[in-house]
Amino acid sequence: MKYSPRRGLVRIVKQEKFQNYAHEDIPHTFQQPAGAIGACAERPEASSLDGRYLARCSGSADFEVVDTKTAATLYHWKPNEWRGIRGFAWAPNSHSIAILNYSEYYGKSPLELLSGLSGHPVPHDTVFLDVIDVRTASVTEYLVRKNVVYSFTRILKWSE
Repeated sequence: MKYSPRRGLVRIVKQEKFQNYAHEDIPHTFQQPAGAIGACAERPEASSLDGRYLARCSGSADFEVVDTKTAATLYHWKPNEWRGIRGFAWAPNSHSIAILNYSEYYGKSPLELLSGLSGHPVPHDTVFLDVIDVRTASVTEYLVRKNVVYSFTRILKWSE
C-alpha cells in the first residue's frame, strides 16, 4: 500500500497471494533501522533524522518517543486493545513517526481449528498504520487491511 496522509491518498501498490511459500517475492530492504522489527522485546530504536528525538519500543508493544536532550518522554503510544508492532519509521522532516501495527485473532474454520489443535493456530490480522505528530502529540490511525491471514508487513520507505 502507499499512503500520502497530507493528500489523504491511500493506494494499493502491490498485492500478492502465494500458493507456495518458496516462491514469495517479499522485499528484503526496508526503512532502516526499524521499518521491520522482529519484536519489541528486542528493544529496537530509531533516531529522528534531525537527531532531536528517539523512538523505541520494548516489552510486548510499549512504544515511546523521547527528547534526546532532556530524556523526557514526549509521547507514549498505548492502544485500547492489544496490538503488536511490526515496524516504525521517521518522516524525512522528523516531525512525525509512523507505527505499523496489528491486532490478531485465530481462525475458526474446521481446517483452522484442526491446525490449531495440532499447535499451529492460523492468525488473521487487522493491519494499522498510526502516524504520530511529535510536535502536537496528535495521532492519526489508518486501517490498512482487515482479515489478512499470516500478514507479513514492513515499512519500506517514507518519502515526501
